[in-house]
Amino acid sequence: MPSTSESTLSPQIQLLVHVRVKPEMKQQALSAMTRLVEATHREDTGCIRFEAAIDTTDMTHYIGYEVWASQAALDLHSKKAHVTNFFAEISAYVVDPTQPISATRYTPIMPLAAVNY
Repeated sequence: MPSTSESTLSPQIQLLVHVRVKPEMKQQALSAMTRLVEATHREDTGCIRFEAAIDTTDMTHYIGYEVWASQAALDLHSKKAHVTNFFAEISAYVVDPTQPISATRYTPIMPLAAVNY
């Protein structure tokens, strides 16, 4: 099997995102997350993957999985109205409004194909 060097890694950006919401705000957070996912699928051309899920052992813990074609695509997404509106809204629902999300950034070993949402 050929080895993969750092120079051959994908230019794509991969994120694993966590959002922890107040128990009494679960429904509002779900609505906000749903709107964000739908708008991202519809409007962000650099989006390879954008998925959200709820932890079945803790219904106040949302997990997001994102893959972007490039840093430029992620930067453009971050400036769009559906994202800025999401952050403005979600800050009222999260446990820690000073850090509404936590994200870990990765680089895919091989480029991922875009999903046709």
